Amino acid sequence: MLVQPSRAKGRKYWRFARTRRRHAPRLMNKNPWKIGQASRNKGTGGEDWDLTMQRMFAVAVRDGGDLFLWISIRRATLGDIYYAFPTGRSGRDWQKWNPHGSHHKDGRSHHKSFNKKIFAARRQKPDSDFKGSYTWITRPIATHEPRAFGVICDPAKFSEVMEVPVSILSSKTYETHISIDLTEPGGPPILTALGEVVAQRAFNDASPWIWVSVTNSPSPW
Repeated sequence: MLVQPSRAKGRKYWRFARTRRRHAPRLMNKNPWKIGQASRNKGTGGEDWDLTMQRMFAVAVRDGGDLFLWISIRRATLGDIYYAFPTGRSGRDWQKWNPHGSHHKDGRSHHKSFNKKIFAARRQKPDSDFKGSYTWITRPIATHEPRAFGVICDPAKFSEVMEVPVSILSSKTYETHISIDLTEPGGPPILTALGEVVAQRAFNDASPWIWVSVTNSPSPW
């Protein structure tokens, strides 16, 4: 037999549920570049990396007196890692483009554009137990593109900035590639775009390390 609770108990349960709902973390449908809570990560020597603050990294191209943002990378306080390709375009249709990728704290990884996920995979968790190396994304770049997209990089908005001189990019379209690799601390990146490495940097504030490599690969044609 079902027992109808009293009005007093009903009000008590409603207040409890409403309080829980008000104070529960609201992580669904949020911008992944903004959400996060405090967490910690172990370094190779057992030291603690304090991740109570998110880290933002930039890969920017120096062209004359201008510094153009080409790739932004975020290590979230929850442990997730994201990259985004700024487009410099406004308007509703352009905003749908929003090319970016994510490697979540539970190991889920995918790339996304026009709200469509591609190359979804289950990989290692991006924490202190991360082993080996894998190439997350490789993107070609032409010398004229950073200025054409026109997204100015403000170094004050980033923890670290990797500056890439436009002069080291190949004059031939898409013979230069920029790759992002995730590796165990001290581990080398995997260069899927074979060729001469003309610039390279590791963002090694936590595990896994985030390697950015710029390679010039002459076309066989």
